[in-house]
Amino acid sequence: RFEQIDKRFEQIDKRFEQVDKRFEQIDKRFEQIDKRFEQIDKRFESLESRVESLATDVGTIKGEQREMFYRTWAASIFGFWLKRHADGIEEIWDRINKAYDQGQIAKEGVQRLRDADLLWLGIVRRGKFAGQEVLLVGEVSWTVSQRDVERALERTSIARKAGFWAVPFAGGKEWWDEPLKKSALAQGVVCAEDGAIEPDDWDELLQRWRP
Repeated sequence: RFEQIDKRFEQIDKRFEQVDKRFEQIDKRFEQIDKRFEQIDKRFESLESRVESLATDVGTIKGEQREMFYRTWAASIFGFWLKRHADGIEEIWDRINKAYDQGQIAKEGVQRLRDADLLWLGIVRRGKFAGQEVLLVGEVSWTVSQRDVERALERTSIARKAGFWAVPFAGGKEWWDEPLKKSALAQGVVCAEDGAIEPDDWDELLQRWRP
């Protein structure tokens, strides 16, 4: 009986050895699967990075397209209220440089005005300020954000130090949301959405920014 029991234990030991080998094989398979998942994860990370890069590029292109739109069609977009100044951009920079030379604005201020998406010098067509000169200092994006509004206000402040009757402008294809646009209007920012200008009456707005 003991011999039989020993044989049974030997058989059991062999079965356990076989089971151990199977588990070793399973472990190896799982290791292979883990490696495959690691490779897949890396591929997904690479893909996500490329998608993010593509989204950034598309956003940049769309933003630049909007800037070009507002610059190209500025005379039509603002034409109801402003007539473009004959000397335009050349006079703007003559006066900015003069303000810098006289210490009215710092070099950093000059750079910020240079970075503005739109500097548009015009003559008011109608209302109580008709015939007077105004500079629109604009920020343009595909989707207008809080940052665009803040930049427009900041750069308008610099332009006013340089001696302009400057008014902030923010425009794009769309706005981040309606409350942002209402907030911008409340701060005296000329707002444009897909070329449509608000407010409809500029007298109060111009009075607000009058030097």
